[in-house]
Amino acid sequence: MLKETMAEIWRRTRGRLLRLRHLLDAGSRDVALLTPWSGLAGRSALPAQIPAFGPNPGGLAMYLYVPREAAWRNRPLVVLLHGCQQEAITFAHASGWIEAARRRRFVLVMPEQSPLNNPSRCFSWFEREATARGSGEGFSIVQMVRAAERHLHTDRKRVFVVGLSAGAAMAAALLANSPDIFTAGGLIAGLPAGAAQSPSEALLRMRIGDLESDPEKLAARIPRHGEAHITWPRVSVWQGLADDVVAPAM
Repeated sequence: MLKETMAEIWRRTRGRLLRLRHLLDAGSRDVALLTPWSGLAGRSALPAQIPAFGPNPGGLAMYLYVPREAAWRNRPLVVLLHGCQQEAITFAHASGWIEAARRRRFVLVMPEQSPLNNPSRCFSWFEREATARGSGEGFSIVQMVRAAERHLHTDRKRVFVVGLSAGAAMAAALLANSPDIFTAGGLIAGLPAGAAQSPSEALLRMRIGDLESDPEKLAARIPRHGEAHITWPRVSVWQGLADDVVAPAM
């Protein structure tokens, strides 16, 4: 009787080990290893959409890429924000960020704008209710970061955000409104936080640049935070001088 019981235990254990080996031997396919949150482990390659990540007042979609080597604890996390008329995964592939995440072994979070929010899929960086701390699209993106931290145990001290055009402008707003969340950011052909407060003003700033030069007025655009010794994120700004969409003067 004992021999039969042990044989049954071994049969079940062997089956589980074989299933785990199938995951680990998936070749170059990237899967969210042992991550029930994604619901896709062993069934499909990432990037994958995460349907539930927490409060989502901005109505954004969340896509996630977890290279196999990054499925363990304390990996960096990068938030990638696409530009207008773009989709998150297509942009991530075309810009090389999927490959970079695979090579450098970091978790890639890709928010995607809904055409219900903006027909051109632009992030609403120019709307205060969309960028203010604790509200709108900005809060949805922060919730994506927090969800990844909870479920993938990423490193809270290495959270970065990078964006292109409207995505860069939203990244600037995130860095200004949530400096305690992000370590650093990269802005490519974007606009500074607070540069516009309406769609028409956003188009004007994109075409002619920002005419404001008073340092105090520029500083007033950045939200004040209660922390006495807040550490501001580092920022890398990239802008082409021949850009005919966003004025280099920005």
